[in-house]
Amino acid sequence: MTLTARNIVTNLLYYGVTLAGLPWAVLYIEDSLGLDREGVASLRIVAVALALAGLTLQLWCITLFQRIGRGTPSPLLPPRQLVLAGPYRWLRNPMNMGEVAVFLALAAWFGSRALAAYALLAWLAFHMFVVLYEEVGLARRFGGRYETYRREVGRWIPKL
Repeated sequence: MTLTARNIVTNLLYYGVTLAGLPWAVLYIEDSLGLDREGVASLRIVAVALALAGLTLQLWCITLFQRIGRGTPSPLLPPRQLVLAGPYRWLRNPMNMGEVAVFLALAAWFGSRALAAYALLAWLAFHMFVVLYEEVGLARRFGGRYETYRREVGRWIPKL
């Protein structure tokens, strides 16, 4: 299977769960518990803009992982080269930020506090994964080059 095919399959599975399956389950539970949603029409405009920005950022990162890194975002098929281009010049984890933006867009679109909590929990899970697993592995694989990058580029907030 080509790298492109593996990238497509991996991302379809991942996003099928995180952007469709889990949010649907959250909304189902929210409805079952009789929790009110506060849908506001103006929030839908914000939701669309946030979703487009988040999805664009994620697609850009996925493309860079394949073209420059020769891998995928999945820990099972990680990039072989350190990716420092595009949004990675400003943030070490732009893909995760794009995904959180999409989660917040879903929360805004549905007026769902439970989906807003899902976005927060997802960010916390990303943070724990990055700190406890990803950064350790990147330091081991890319050594001093990654350490320099880590000092110069913010994890979640750009350094000016």
